[in-house]
Amino acid sequence: GQGLWATALLMQSLAYVLLALRGRIPDMLSIVVANGLLAGVFASLLAAVYQFQRRPLPWRQIVPPVLVTLALFAAFREDYAARLVLAGVIYTGQLGLVLWALRQHPSEGRGARMVAIGIWLQCGMLVVGAVAAATGHMPTAGLVGTAYREGPGVRGPGSG
Repeated sequence: GQGLWATALLMQSLAYVLLALRGRIPDMLSIVVANGLLAGVFASLLAAVYQFQRRPLPWRQIVPPVLVTLALFAAFREDYAARLVLAGVIYTGQLGLVLWALRQHPSEGRGARMVAIGIWLQCGMLVVGAVAAATGHMPTAGLVGTAYREGPGVRGPGSG
C-alpha cells in the first residue's frame, strides 16, 4: 500500500507541474496527460487502500476511470467548463470509491479517518467547481487565464 500511495503523490506532483505549464507546453500534455495523471492518482489511492486492507485489487474500478478521463479530456480539450464538470464527476466518483472501501472495511486508529476527512473535503471542492462551471459561474479562461503571458498562478484539476 505504501508504494502505491507514494506513486500517487509522485503522479500528483507531476500533474500539477504539467498544469502549471499550460500555455507553454502542448495542450495534450497540460490538459490530457495532466488530468489522466490526476485520475491515476485517485486510482492509485483506491488500490493502496485495498492493499492496506489486504484485499484483491478491484481492477474494474481502478482502470476505466483513467481511460475515460484520457478520452474525454482529449475530446473536450477546448472546453474549459466541460473539463471542470468532467473533473467534478469523474474524480468525485473515484474518491467515492475510496471512501466506500474505507467504510466497508474500517480500520482502527485515526489514519483512515483523517484520510476520509481529506477526501470528503476534496470531493466538496470538486463538486463546487463542477456546479459553478455547469451553471456558468466559473470564468471561462480558468482560474488565472490560459496564456503564459498572463502571469503565473495556481490551477486546479480540469483547468489544464
